[in-house]
Amino acid sequence: MKRLGHILLILSMLRLFCFAAAIQYDEEKYLEREVSKELTNWIMQMIHRSEPAMCPHKRNSELINSLLALPKVLNDAGRK
Repeated sequence: MKRLGHILLILSMLRLFCFAAAIQYDEEKYLEREVSKELTNWIMQMIHRSEPAMCPHKRNSELINSLLALPKVLNDAGRK
């Protein structure tokens, strides 16, 4: 009977260690995902900081002015 008790105790301890290892693996996997996500965000921020702005504000107004003047240019070209 003692022997059966020892075997059951050993089996329950082995089961406990196996489940603890599985839980720890899941936590490490979660932490690894979080670290990977933070690293990706940091890299993207560094990349976008070094890029110049898409178009300066004055450039937008120049484009609008050129588009508004386009019919006048076409009209003048048609007269020639």
